Amino acid sequence: FRHSQGIPEDDLVFLHTGKMKAEKETLSLLRAFSESHNERWRLLITGSFSDEIEVQARKLIAADPRITYLGFVNGDDLIRALCAADLYLQPGTASQTAQTALCCGTPVVVRKLDIYRDLVTAGGFLLNDADELPAVFESIEAFPEQLESISHEAFGLARSRLDSRALFRRLQGGEVGSAP
Repeated sequence: FRHSQGIPEDDLVFLHTGKMKAEKETLSLLRAFSESHNERWRLLITGSFSDEIEVQARKLIAADPRITYLGFVNGDDLIRALCAADLYLQPGTASQTAQTALCCGTPVVVRKLDIYRDLVTAGGFLLNDADELPAVFESIEAFPEQLESISHEAFGLARSRLDSRALFRRLQGGEVGSAP
């Protein structure tokens, strides 16, 4: 996937996906990424923009050659993109794709929502709001090696919490939602 996008293997790839509305914090993400100025970083965006943010989003994308808008991609290409990414960014609304990213071993940046609290303990970054994105980027800039260890944690979390066999074993053991 990186090769098809012309991205060197040693560059860091960030990915943001979905139906992008104001609540998804895409504009905040684009602004924070553009402030980073790291020439070895790439931000890929897949999905579609709502009318309310499309003009602004496209201007921000056009202003930073490190950002690529891929448009809509099919499910297989989305999995390839998630597996190729070093970090999945979803600072706004909840997304099922964040769970898929964890299953690919890709660390995530997500908002502190109940759906993520048990999944992202060590497999990524939990944000109170999108204003914390610059601090995440600064942390990665200072310690890029942390993404590798977070990736291992993300995959381990996915295996223990999202694998259907593990879920079945927990249900059989009465750990989750036992019937009366």
